[in-house]
Amino acid sequence: MEKKTTAIIILSCLSIAVIAGVGTHYWILNAETDSDEDDNDNTIHLGPKINIIDHNYAHLEDLKNIPIGWINAVKANLNIAYGHTSHGSQLTSGMANLDAFMGGNDIYIYGSDGGGDDTKLEFYDYNGGFGGALTTTTASDLGNPNDDAWAAATEEYLDHPSNPGTNVIMWSWCNIGGHDIDAYITHMEYLISAYSAGGSKGRTVGTEVTFIFMTGHVDGGGIGGTNNLQNEIIRDHCKTHNRILFDFADIESYDPDDNYFLDRNVNDNCNYDGGNWAIEWQTTHNGVDIEPSGGEWYSCSSAHSQPLNANLKAYACWYLFAILAGWDGN
Repeated sequence: MEKKTTAIIILSCLSIAVIAGVGTHYWILNAETDSDEDDNDNTIHLGPKINIIDHNYAHLEDLKNIPIGWINAVKANLNIAYGHTSHGSQLTSGMANLDAFMGGNDIYIYGSDGGGDDTKLEFYDYNGGFGGALTTTTASDLGNPNDDAWAAATEEYLDHPSNPGTNVIMWSWCNIGGHDIDAYITHMEYLISAYSAGGSKGRTVGTEVTFIFMTGHVDGGGIGGTNNLQNEIIRDHCKTHNRILFDFADIESYDPDDNYFLDRNVNDNCNYDGGNWAIEWQTTHNGVDIEPSGGEWYSCSSAHSQPLNANLKAYACWYLFAILAGWDGN
């Protein structure tokens, strides 16, 4: 059911949308807010002042700090499409079990059937074959089958008469190493321009689309490795141009206590020189109980990795979504 007033698409990069529309200008991370709006005001204002979602926003406490009014605003106003393969499924695998862990009160729920009312986030999860029947171009992730197919499939999806009103697009990488990052950024900037209000696609403030940038997973190459150097190009671009970034690699470079592992050659399974940060943390923290009863992490699928990694990415996703819906992080 097409009821949202803004469209958001998530690509290995995330963009941001507002109830009134997705803005084309964003503020720098941690800029002070000048808003005195009440936390439960569900109006989406001019765009996020936090634009880099990294390990700083991937703790359980970060999730718990999101006001319920803004969680409701997410479900009422965002319509997200997400293209990915196995590594990218860590986000949705974590999200799938999150609500049960948090008490099973249907707060953190999502699905393609979310358009029926405002109680569930409308979220289209394309694990391979982005867009389904709405696209003719085969695209599975940002590099599969090539570095350009995802962009063509995104246009087909958004331009299709049966598009469900998507206003946020997210895509993720499999392995970012060896891919054309300049082409990725060029495609993203074209899409941002074309689907902004007044752009070539004829979108208005109420129908423009937000696109989310994303880094690729860590691979054991460390700070000087190809994957991190590729990721740094994306980070620098997003910081310079105030784009929205879901920093996939940064989130898995830290444990929940903010201990850093990229300089110890951490890989996607959370192995580092000397151990595995996720297994070590899980072993010493409560993974049996739900959160209201003292649980500190929860079991879930996590392709190529450990459950805790998917937990952190699920927390960061909901933080991102709240920012997209207009929350200022306070």
